[in-house]
Amino acid sequence: MNARMLLLSVGSMLTACSACSEPRPADASVDSLVSDAVDATLRDTARDVRGDTISDGDAPVPPPWVDGSLVLPIKEYRWLPGQLASCNGRQAVSPTAPFNNTRGHWFDGAVYYSITGSMARVVPGTGIVEAFESETNMLRGVLAISGTRLVLGAAWRHAFNEAVIIFDQPVRGAIGRTLWQRQRQTSVSSGGFWGMSATPSLIAFLWQDSMESNDWRTRVFVINSEGTGERELTPAGYNQCHTVRASGERVVFDCDGQVFLWTRGDAEPTRVDPTNRAQWHAFIDGDIVVWLDQRDWPTGSRESPDNPEVYMKNLRTGVVQRITRDLAPNPVTQDDVVVEGNWIAWTDLRHASNPNAGSVGDRMAIYGFHIPSQREYVLVDDTECLASKPMLLGGRLYFNGTPRSTGGEPMYDMDLPVIARDE
Repeated sequence: MNARMLLLSVGSMLTACSACSEPRPADASVDSLVSDAVDATLRDTARDVRGDTISDGDAPVPPPWVDGSLVLPIKEYRWLPGQLASCNGRQAVSPTAPFNNTRGHWFDGAVYYSITGSMARVVPGTGIVEAFESETNMLRGVLAISGTRLVLGAAWRHAFNEAVIIFDQPVRGAIGRTLWQRQRQTSVSSGGFWGMSATPSLIAFLWQDSMESNDWRTRVFVINSEGTGERELTPAGYNQCHTVRASGERVVFDCDGQVFLWTRGDAEPTRVDPTNRAQWHAFIDGDIVVWLDQRDWPTGSRESPDNPEVYMKNLRTGVVQRITRDLAPNPVTQDDVVVEGNWIAWTDLRHASNPNAGSVGDRMAIYGFHIPSQREYVLVDDTECLASKPMLLGGRLYFNGTPRSTGGEPMYDMDLPVIARDE
């Protein structure tokens, strides 16, 4: 199986819903009723996680982290020149790209990412994709980088176990240590890891288990980099959290259409910039938080965006700034906003035939905002490719580019513009 087939076909085998595009909604009443009918007698039954096994042929196979260790499985897929897709002469660096741009991470010259439950890394320019998976396709989940260490939010296929596992060095054969573990209570108890972000001192992640919380809540958790100090950050009264991102001692996330910030030492998270309109897709780097906001076009929501705008807050100065300005009668969809260093980047539909069509358009581009110069720039606008989900990693721009002739979503990269002082 080649790398493209590998990374796109495993979603159906994933126990955790990392394979899905969004967490299962909190009001999934039909699924809840099915779960209730099948498992009503098992809901309150506790089991010893060490006895949880999967049948692999004739021998039962326990989750590999039960004994506190896991050998990191990596399979290499080498792509020859001409096998990777291209757009307007730009060759892809990987045959796949993150399903959600918040799942891209950078370490030591490589991009680490997860897509449909598979976890992989690629070193740009090498034509090599390395996938983290075992021969039996049992390991799935999400990943992040904590300092110089790789962190997996791992699911064990068709079992009830998930764990946060850390590897002191993200190399072939490294031994992982379990930092956090849960067992979902029944086989139809959907959920799992939906996202993860880490810094040298903390690890934050989204986790969902319908049976543990007795609903379909997707909640935010944080632990120290050694697995201690676990606490749930989900604000009281909020149910569905969708993105989580950490920087330094801070974590930002969005729940039920509001963006929250938690700093180590805080008793509770606080809203970054409270409004009575929808906010989502929170992202942070240093003192800068960015998100998508409906306050200027109040008919929209996270589920049904209607001319959302990009907003920024400088946590050091407290200043909130509107970055994009799409005024009536020309509403435009922005999406997938990220920030790193001096740059903010996002997916933009202003050139599409239907520019306010949510996250789908026939001419998607990537725009950027240079914070020091306070200027907007076109970063990617290829007429032969649909560019989306930008990632600012290691001082470069990575993005999904869908060639019109071949389909699929390969990953591309490019240098960011060099902005002169007087520009």
